[in-house]
Amino acid sequence: GNLALADIMHGVICVGAAKFVAQIEEDKIICLVIMGIGNCYFIECSFGVCLIAIDRYIYINHGIHYPTWMTTKRARFILVGTWVVSLGTSLLIQLPFGNYLSDDCSYFHVTPIFGMMIIGFIGITPNIVTFVLYVKIFVTAARVAKTKYAKGLRRTDQATG
Repeated sequence: GNLALADIMHGVICVGAAKFVAQIEEDKIICLVIMGIGNCYFIECSFGVCLIAIDRYIYINHGIHYPTWMTTKRARFILVGTWVVSLGTSLLIQLPFGNYLSDDCSYFHVTPIFGMMIIGFIGITPNIVTFVLYVKIFVTAARVAKTKYAKGLRRTDQATG
């Protein structure tokens, strides 16, 4: 649901921006806000995928604690928090440091290079966390499968022996 919401909102912003592109080219504040919101969706999607990985990791590796750790209230707080962090980070980079002098309202013309680097770092970090968690999940699953396979072989040896 969270990723779908981000995709739908991104589509609405892009379609709306395409409809009023002439006005956006003239109003630099609107241009910078739209670019900031675009960054927000990039960051939020990265956070959303990372949250799914964290949820699965807790469920698989710490299943007995899952019901107490992952409550509905905590999940809502985390989701709202990721949206606030995403939007805040995006707009705080875009609005104060954006290029108001550019004639073109495109991401590469109005976003400063250090802003692109910060957004990129913030966007890639959850993906690295996701990768590490899925490796840990795979190691756990492989260990469980190996244990079950070994127990199955012992039972077979006892039955034939």
